[in-house]
Amino acid sequence: MTISSTTRKAGPFDGNNVLDAFPFAFKVFADSDVVVVKTDPDDIETTLTLTTDYTVSLNADQDTSPGGHGYAALGAGDHRRQVEDEERK
Repeated sequence: MTISSTTRKAGPFDGNNVLDAFPFAFKVFADSDVVVVKTDPDDIETTLTLTTDYTVSLNADQDTSPGGHGYAALGAGDHRRQVEDEERK
């Protein structure tokens, strides 16, 4: 029997050369449950490293208000970021 799963995502968010917040609205329980992925102009995806490339701020009550924000430098306008749950790995 196969069990299907769906990666929960927010974005993509276009690059603008500044540190920016990426809102997400899926329930997580720890910063490490969140992954930020960078996509370059050739559509090559790179998974960023928590605390090195991005940080996470979770909403206090994940039952009432799931999600939070990921914070990362957006880079050039031709790069995109998206926030995903850790299940992607």
